[in-house]
Amino acid sequence: MFIAKWSCAQDPMFSQFYNAPLHLNPAFAGNTFGPKVAINYRNQWPGLPSAYQTYAASYDQFFNTFNSGIGFAVLADEAGNGVLKTNRASFTYAYAINLGNNQYLKIGIEPSIRQSRINWQKLIFGDQIDNETGAITPGGSNIPGTEVEPDNTNRIYFDVGVGGVYYNKIFYTGFSLKHLNAPDIQFIESGKSESIRGVPVRSSFHAGAQIYTPSLNIRRNKAYISPQILYVYQNPTSQLLIGALLDIGVMSVGSWYRYASTNGDAFILSAGFEKDFFRIEYSYDITVSSLAGTGGAHEIGIVMTFEDRNRPTKYSDCFEIFR
Repeated sequence: MFIAKWSCAQDPMFSQFYNAPLHLNPAFAGNTFGPKVAINYRNQWPGLPSAYQTYAASYDQFFNTFNSGIGFAVLADEAGNGVLKTNRASFTYAYAINLGNNQYLKIGIEPSIRQSRINWQKLIFGDQIDNETGAITPGGSNIPGTEVEPDNTNRIYFDVGVGGVYYNKIFYTGFSLKHLNAPDIQFIESGKSESIRGVPVRSSFHAGAQIYTPSLNIRRNKAYISPQILYVYQNPTSQLLIGALLDIGVMSVGSWYRYASTNGDAFILSAGFEKDFFRIEYSYDITVSSLAGTGGAHEIGIVMTFEDRNRPTKYSDCFEIFR
């Protein structure tokens, strides 16, 4: 693996963004009256020797006394077979404003602590490459390089994000901004890029709707179709995700298409099962870009919603897909 004097990196993103809402927008904290726990796993490009793996978990719920949603989230991301590891622990807070006529506005904030750690011993630089033998000598040992390991290969820093969402019974629209303080995570002090002073701000716009389909109802379960759109920009890349999820109460299926920067990236298919408070969903990214031979991406999302059975749980909003 090569490393330059400086490089840019983007946040990990889940195809099942609706099963990891706190990682998308802090304003989604408190979409349920009872505690909600979400667990997510993503294995991207498993066909490559240096795949990307992301693990995440979160808890959140709404508190009527404070008219607020509160949540906690953790994320661990491993890139390049352990070359770069990023860990994050976040607190999320969202305040709900009743606009009347079943219209609401939520404003959220997300302070977090992050850690970035690089395994210098796994890096391979240009002066370690032989034209015939690669990075290995004929005797089987690694070719030594001249690059000097930095004093600090473990960075811990503060980060902050904000978001907002408007919603009613039928549709919602929202935005979020991550890394507002542009934290500096460069490991090498000498030769730092002046044009890139920190993590680029990640901005996202998302919207969706909830359309009930009574003809597909099963017993007491209300079936619905939820079209969704998500646009994310983090200099210098962007991605547009558009698709829909069909939920019939006990099962769900989804189909999505992701367009990354200037190229079509992947078709995404998902299927889920739900029973009482438990939901599990699997999705697969079918890569259609030049990276089609990398094995796509596997993703699993688990959501557990522990509602209080002694209080009403009929929501007057369009957030069923996030529960």
